[in-house]
Amino acid sequence: MDGVTRAPKRSNYVLYKEEALRLTPNNDPSRPKILHNLSLALDQRFGYTGSTEDIEAAIECSNEAVRLSNPFGRAYCLNGLAVVLRSGFDGKKERDDLTAAVDCNVHVPRTL
Repeated sequence: MDGVTRAPKRSNYVLYKEEALRLTPNNDPSRPKILHNLSLALDQRFGYTGSTEDIEAAIECSNEAVRLSNPFGRAYCLNGLAVVLRSGFDGKKERDDLTAAVDCNVHVPRTL
């Protein structure tokens, strides 16, 4: 299967994650994990489509997951943010994304 064939399945996966987020109350403790999972789904779709909208949404979701996460989930969410920022750099070649990804990885050990 090529990337073009997989793209519709990836789109459905993103839609399911978006629906899960929509159904999750803002104060639900699982919201950071749902945001994290949506972020990774958007990042994967970005890998197939190259859509900057996907990677920007992935970064936004990851930032929100970090912001909402408790101390125990923060490292997990920071790592996810680093992953999508690195993808953003790979796709857009914006140095700020790479710098932010490195900063996230520097902060991960401090949260453990």
